[in-house]
Amino acid sequence: MKRDPARAQALTQLANRGFRRRCDAGDGDACHSLGTQYILGAGVERSWDEQQRLYRRADELRRAGCTRGLWSACRAAASQIGIGDGVPRDPTKAAELRARATALATTACAGGDSAACAHLRRSTTPP
Repeated sequence: MKRDPARAQALTQLANRGFRRRCDAGDGDACHSLGTQYILGAGVERSWDEQQRLYRRADELRRAGCTRGLWSACRAAASQIGIGDGVPRDPTKAAELRARATALATTACAGGDSAACAHLRRSTTPP
């Protein structure tokens, strides 16, 4: 494939617009992805402050999704809080969220959610 930096930049900016729309609509993963773009300077001007704002928003949205019973939101919130990615690191809260994610995923898997079943297989397989 031929290198095309201008096309790559245009595609990155297009992806960022999509992340922004999805973040504004309440998608925590999109907020986190857009925050990562800001810290990397990928298609946007590098901004630590904007990255941190977006990571905090991602945390809020993920925790709200977890409260509503979405196992994937609990899993993502646990990961973010566990490493302190834009929010204070809290291993205890991360463990609570991981346990909730597992419980919710178990129910979802029993109901036929193949992604939840795959998550359970990955999370219970020894390293």
